[in-house]
Amino acid sequence: MRWLYRGRTRTSLAIRLHLACTLSTRRLPVALTRTGLPNTDGVELWPCFGDNGGNGDCPTIGNPLDNFSGIAVGVPSYTWSLADCDGTTNGTQNPYVQGETWNPLAINTYYIPCGQINTFYQDYTGDTTDDILWTAVVTQGASVIADTGIQDWGPNGFGANPGQLIVFYQDFNFGALGVSGANNGNCVGDYNYPTSSPSPTNPLVYPVITAAGKTCSDPVAGPATIKVTTEVATPTWTCRTNHSVTTCTVRYAKVSSVIQTWSIYLQ
Repeated sequence: MRWLYRGRTRTSLAIRLHLACTLSTRRLPVALTRTGLPNTDGVELWPCFGDNGGNGDCPTIGNPLDNFSGIAVGVPSYTWSLADCDGTTNGTQNPYVQGETWNPLAINTYYIPCGQINTFYQDYTGDTTDDILWTAVVTQGASVIADTGIQDWGPNGFGANPGQLIVFYQDFNFGALGVSGANNGNCVGDYNYPTSSPSPTNPLVYPVITAAGKTCSDPVAGPATIKVTTEVATPTWTCRTNHSVTTCTVRYAKVSSVIQTWSIYLQ
């Protein structure tokens, strides 16, 4: 997962969509796109940000070259290769040997995605104290083939600049990755959670991911539905101590959200 002006690499998937808007957001394109090879800095080529972006991987564009201050993403598509997108059989190693799928330096020969979800929106919340949350769920009928859980990326610093463009992106394949039970494979488990003390003296390490408790199945040929939810929400932490061990859990109260659902087809 990434914020505005950050980039990461992989190999295949993309879809364009629009975020449903609330009073505090503005609708903009989003996509599930194909991914590219890593840059020399080790992160993904797509999305590629111009000279006004954080990675500055494509400050110029065109022939002849001209200054580029936009965002370049992979090609979106409705149809995708089932063989490429089935993480159980496409060469992905489980457990992830080289880190998490949202880590820009972790995507290599260990986790092999078939595509990348990209979401874009503008923030008009004015809210810089509540947290920004991102969740993606991919289903085929009653079967779940990917679930990120609730990814908490910390205080929403973008709320200070009305109209700020925010980009989230993350690489995906689908399926159980050869593992059974809740939070298996592409149904992501807890990460940096629960914690022992979410205090200023022991600050949280983001992302904080709360697992959905879902059980992922392997994908099959046919349509799949992708639902992405982006929220600004107030976290409330509750801590309990038992036998000198403190465990803190969180609940979120939604302040504002954008939701988009769209379809792809695996064949």
